[in-house]
Amino acid sequence: MKHTTKKFPKKAKLIADGGFYKIIKIDGFVTKIYYPSHKETIEFMFSQVKGGYAEYNQVATSID
Repeated sequence: MKHTTKKFPKKAKLIADGGFYKIIKIDGFVTKIYYPSHKETIEFMFSQVKGGYAEYNQVATSID
């Protein structure tokens, strides 16, 4: 019987409000990712692993 162990993806798809997304490299699992964008910082929370990417959905925006 062959055992396979799935590893957490090394790439994350950050899905913002409005359906826009950005793919970034990650080292491993984290629950939150803060991504700087122009004049604001966008917060993303882990959602699921799909298609070889860890998907993170936008939960908040803070202006710096």
